[in-house]
Amino acid sequence: MIVVPTYVAKVTKPRIRDLFGSWIMIWLFFGQFIVNVVGNFCDIRMTALIMLCVPILFIITFSFMPESPYYCCMKGEYTSAKTHLQFLRRKNDVEKELSQLVSDVKRQLSETGTFKDLILIPSNRRALIIANLSRSLQQLSGFTAMVTYAQYIFQESTDSISSGAAPMLFNALLAICCIFRNIVADKVGKPVALSISGAGSGLSMLAVTLYAYFDMYTETDVNIANYVPIIGLVFYVVFFSIGLAMIPIALAGELFSTSIKSKAAMITNMVFAAYIAGMNKLFQYLMDGYGLCVPFLLFTICCFIAAIASYIFVPNTKGKTLEEIQQILKGNKI
Repeated sequence: MIVVPTYVAKVTKPRIRDLFGSWIMIWLFFGQFIVNVVGNFCDIRMTALIMLCVPILFIITFSFMPESPYYCCMKGEYTSAKTHLQFLRRKNDVEKELSQLVSDVKRQLSETGTFKDLILIPSNRRALIIANLSRSLQQLSGFTAMVTYAQYIFQESTDSISSGAAPMLFNALLAICCIFRNIVADKVGKPVALSISGAGSGLSMLAVTLYAYFDMYTETDVNIANYVPIIGLVFYVVFFSIGLAMIPIALAGELFSTSIKSKAAMITNMVFAAYIAGMNKLFQYLMDGYGLCVPFLLFTICCFIAAIASYIFVPNTKGKTLEEIQQILKGNKI
C-alpha cells in the first residue's frame, strides 16, 4: 500500500501512469473477490492456507523486477538507472529521458527532506493536505465499512440476494467498474472525476438511506421497493470506482518530492490506517445503536463533501511528469 503506488509513479511514463495506477486497485478488488469465493466454500484456516500461495508467488516473481530509475539517480548510480530505464522502455535510446530524470532528481534532492519541511515548505504542505484529504474523504464515504460489512448490509437491507453472494458481488463489481474508470478520468481529469464520483456515490447512498429510514422508523410498506437497496449499492460501486476508489491512491504516489516522499508516504498511510479502523468501529457503533440509516446518512453527507472539496483542492496531474507536478504545487506555470 505504501511502496506500490510510488513505484508505479516512478517507472511509468506520464501518459500511461494513471492506467497502470488503476490496476493496483483493480487487482486489489479482484483479490478480495477471490478470497470471498474461496471463503464461501472453505473455513478460515483452509482459506488462509490456499491464499498462502499468493505471497509465495509474489516473493519469487518480484525479485526479478527492475529498480526504479529515480532511486538509482538518488543514489548516484546513473549506469544502473540507464540499464533499468532501457529495460522498462524496451529501447536503447533513453539518453534524453535519463538526462531529464537526473536533472529533476538533483533539483528535488537539493531541498531538505525533514519532517519539519513537510509542514514549513508550502508545496510539501499542500501536497500533504491534498493526499490526506483525498484518502480521508475516500474512507468517510463509507467504502471500508461497505467492504467489511457487505454481507451484513445486504442481509439487513434486502432479501433479493443471499448474504454469502453479497461480498462476491460487491468486490466483483468494484473490479469490473474500475477497469473502465480511465474512460471517465481521461476525458475530464482527476478533480472532475472525483467530483462526479462523490456526487454519484452520494445520490446512490441517499436512496439506500431513505429506504432504510422508511423501513425502520415508519409504518410504510417498503416491500414494493425492496429492489432499491441493491440498485443503490450497485450504483454506489459504479460511481465510487470512477474516482474515489483509485485516484487518492494515485495521488499519494505523485504529489511528493523525491526528498520527502518516504516520510510523506508514512504519514499518509498512518492516517489511512487510522481511518480504516475508525470507520469500521464507527459504522458498527452507529449501526448497533441507530440502525443502518444513520451510518448511511453520514456516508451520504461525506460523499457530497468529497464532490465539492475534490473540485476545489485536487490538482489535475494527468499527463504531467513528477517534476511538473512539483512545479504546479509550487504555483509555477509549466
